[in-house]
Amino acid sequence: MEFLVINGDEVRRLFSMPEWITSMREAMIDASAGNVNIPPRMVTAFQEPESSLVLMPGNAPGARTRGVKLLTLGHENPQKGLPAVQGFIALFGYDTGEPVALIEGSSITAMRTAAASGLATDILSRADARRCGILGAGVQARSHIAAMASVRPIEEFVIWARDATKATVLADSVRTEYDARFSVVEDPVEAGECDIVCTVTSSPTPVLHSAWVKPGAHINLVGAYQPDTREADTALMARASIFVDLMQSARDEAGDILIAIQDGAITWNDVNGEIGDILSENIPGRTLPDEITIYKSIGNIAQDLFAAKHLYEKALTNGGGIKLDF
Repeated sequence: MEFLVINGDEVRRLFSMPEWITSMREAMIDASAGNVNIPPRMVTAFQEPESSLVLMPGNAPGARTRGVKLLTLGHENPQKGLPAVQGFIALFGYDTGEPVALIEGSSITAMRTAAASGLATDILSRADARRCGILGAGVQARSHIAAMASVRPIEEFVIWARDATKATVLADSVRTEYDARFSVVEDPVEAGECDIVCTVTSSPTPVLHSAWVKPGAHINLVGAYQPDTREADTALMARASIFVDLMQSARDEAGDILIAIQDGAITWNDVNGEIGDILSENIPGRTLPDEITIYKSIGNIAQDLFAAKHLYEKALTNGGGIKLDF
């Protein structure tokens, strides 16, 4: 039986960002239509060192693909120069169940997460958005720059991070790749005042405050993935029209929403719905020029499965990956 291994370099090489976004469009439409079996993710937490083991199985009959994502979340890894997310996605043949591929997980997580934000930005942000604030300077910051530049003609990226050196290194490393200015700022307010704002930090407490956000802005809240952590303050959540990738995931894990509900500022009725339902025209997206829109990203196995399937098929066509006799 032939088995394909696709490493991180191949993950980044095989797809352009627009292809990633197209893949997320298919995933989100199918997921919102109920066409993907998405069990709750299973998380085992460890104290020494602080980390988690995460198992995410899934089945997508419409795309004829099934698989599982197995990864670790190492909270101290970025300080060691390592990705916080490490692991792999295993794909299985839809009809027979034989394992067909193993795909590096950190790269696919970075790219599909940013692509989903890019998709949300494409359907929710104003067409005249030209300045993008990035709060954070890690792997997700880099991939979100690519995603935002793919859906809007960004003229300036404004980057803030608690570690200013990392922000400068990021800006210098991508400056020649895009037809845009890159500004590194010491005050997060300057990033929060942009037309589009992406929060891609590991902070458990707000890094983006309502007072900074101007009418008409679009926000991608990406970094917080636990019910007791958030990147946006309650006042911002109360001002905005909120959209998510999946409602059930948001109910379980979206601290930005859950804490605002606990504060009494919003209810679940104030969460407008899923981006897949906007794409299927079941719900409206942005309706007013001055409306603030938020996409709260949690991530789910549908995004991984669709991305992995397309990567696998492209690798087979283009001769990518390493073939093994399994």
